[in-house]
Order: sequence, then structure tokens, then C-alpha cells
Amino acid sequence: MGPTETGLLILLGIGLMAAIALFIQAQESRRRERSLLIMHLRTSIRRAEHLLDNTPAIFLTPEIRKLLLAYLESKVTQLIETNETSESKDKLSRIQELSALGPEPTPHPAGSMTVFRDQPEAQQARALLRELAKFIDDVQKKGELNSSIASKLTDEVKRNYQRVNHDLELMAAIEAEETRGAKVAAHYYRHCYSNLQKLNINQILDRQLFEIRRHINELSEKIAQDAENTDTDTPASK
Repeated sequence: MGPTETGLLILLGIGLMAAIALFIQAQESRRRERSLLIMHLRTSIRRAEHLLDNTPAIFLTPEIRKLLLAYLESKVTQLIETNETSESKDKLSRIQELSALGPEPTPHPAGSMTVFRDQPEAQQARALLRELAKFIDDVQKKGELNSSIASKLTDEVKRNYQRVNHDLELMAAIEAEETRGAKVAAHYYRHCYSNLQKLNINQILDRQLFEIRRHINELSEKIAQDAENTDTDTPASK
């Protein structure tokens, strides 16, 4: 074999090694992109699942629930196409079952002025509503949600956020009643009632307003009775 043939073989070998290196690099690049996509999809799924599973049902309107389920179905389907596992297939089946079932109505707790058991529960709900608003904004910015629908859903979340604030005010009124008496508390209750009335679109707060109004009436009767008793106990002036 002459020098020319030897040189060509060397160049061929170098070219082959370069091609192999480029192939390996391309494969590694695709592997990294696939891993990043899987990680991104799993993060997106966990975020939506967290909101769906933890947002109080009374604030999970049919429209918001529909958005979360549609988003989850889309992301889990993408995950299956990228990296099919039995776990992701089971998750997709669960999401589709929830979508088919539809939401169950969540009535206001009978006999209660507020939908929460305590302040920490209300504060947690408020934090979840902030997360939900951010989620809607992020999905809209990525072009995955129509801007007009996003605006409507955001308005719903804002109204619910205000409602939680008023429920916290109600808890403060209950505390004031226990520590400062009925007369002081009645003023707070009337203020809460007025604020909630402004949010009562489509009469969704009728039951809560009824419970507050009933309690205000009970307090008014108590205040009047206390005043009558005070007048009776006061000695007549000579």
C-alpha cells in the first residue's frame, strides 16, 4: 500500500471517528432534551394536581376545574408519548374519569356563617387562590389558554380571594363577639354582610348571607333585651 492509499485510509478513519462522535453527541443532546421535557412535564403535572386536589371545592368552579383537568390531560398525554409508563397511563385514566363525572355541588355549611373551620384553613385557601391566579396567568402567557377565557377565570379567582378575606373578617367578628360583646360585634357583622352582598353574583352566597343576617337579628334582639334589662335595673330618679 502506497503513501497515497495510507493517507486516504487515515483520512477515512478520522472522518469516520468524527461522524461517530457527532452521532454520539447528537444522541446525547436528544437524550438531554428528552430528559428535560419529561422533567418539565412532570413539574407541570404536579403543579396542576396540587391545585386540583387542594383548592377548596367551594372555590373550584366548574370552569376552573375544567381548565385544570384539560391541562392535566394534555400534559399527561404528552408525557406518555415521550415516556410511556403504567403510572402515567393510570393517571390519564383517572383524569378522564374525573372529567366524565363532572363537578359535584358544594353547599355552604348549614348553620355556619363562614365556610372555614379556623383562620389557618382560610389563610391556606387564600394562598392556593394566589397560586391558581398565577397558574392561569402562566398558561395564558404560554399561549395554552385564550386571553379572554383567562381574564374571566382570573376574575372568578379574585372574587373568591375577596370572599376568603371577608370570611377572615367574619372570624374577627366572632372573636370580637366573644371578647367585646354583642354590640361591638354587630357592627362588624353588618360590615361583612355588606361586603359579601357585593360579591353575590348569581346568588351563590345566598346561604352564607342568610346565616349572617340571622345572627345579626339574634344579636339585635339580645342587645335590645340587655338594654331593657338595664333600664329595669336602674333606680328611678327622685
